[in-house]
Amino acid sequence: MYKQSIQLASDVDPEHAIDAEISEATREKLKKYYDREAELLMNSLVTKQVGKVSEHLPKLINHLYQGTGTILLALLFSFLILFDSIRLGSLMKSLHDSRLRDFYQETAQPVIRFAYVVGRDSSTSYDRLRQYFSDVDRINGTGHPVSCAFISDCFRL
Repeated sequence: MYKQSIQLASDVDPEHAIDAEISEATREKLKKYYDREAELLMNSLVTKQVGKVSEHLPKLINHLYQGTGTILLALLFSFLILFDSIRLGSLMKSLHDSRLRDFYQETAQPVIRFAYVVGRDSSTSYDRLRQYFSDVDRINGTGHPVSCAFISDCFRL
């Protein structure tokens, strides 16, 4: 249809035209044809992508809110636990003298081992990250002292 609107000769097929057979006027018309075709394809693509984005954007925003809320609650609870860790530790030790003594004796050692493994793994991760950044600094020769200090601060929180 667009071929007719730019008035190409009926014997000129834009898909199979050879450069040697085409006059300058026909070449200009073909250029307009391909430009218009590209414009229509781009408009179609943009329209479809905008539709997909508008369909999925509310879900993305919802997930961002949920993730942010979860992280903030986790930080709040971890702060409250650390803030009250001495009292919580003494309460846990008092379980040894309560009616839950059997439960305490069975579960205390595995929980301590688990905490030790988690602490050791995070310490190992910290050492690996610190080694990585020091290697990168040495290779690049730029020296980024902030990177190692930042990682140290993050793991000590």
